[in-house]
Amino acid sequence: MATTQYGQSLVFNGLGTLSVVANDYVGPMEVNVQSTIPTLVNGGGVSALVITIKQNASTLYTGTAGATGAQFLIPAIASGDTISVVFSSAAAADQGLNVIKSVVSLSSGIGV
Repeated sequence: MATTQYGQSLVFNGLGTLSVVANDYVGPMEVNVQSTIPTLVNGGGVSALVITIKQNASTLYTGTAGATGAQFLIPAIASGDTISVVFSSAAAADQGLNVIKSVVSLSSGIGV
């Protein structure tokens, strides 16, 4: 589990879960995810990547299969909350080591 300064980007490779603890922060938070996925053009097959955003294990957002990104405004964060971004897929094209590369950005959500 990571802690981060807001406005910082975190890189995550492959499928799995990236979790961040919101230390010393109260208020809205914007979560922005951008992923590169396998495509037929570069021979990877069809991706079925699903991006899910959670706050303290409660699902707030579930994207559509094959989407390359997600953006969600969490209305209220308390200090100590855990924000998780889950990258999952049942597609064979997505199972390879580091086939999917993602950048997750967290911002204060103020002015969004």
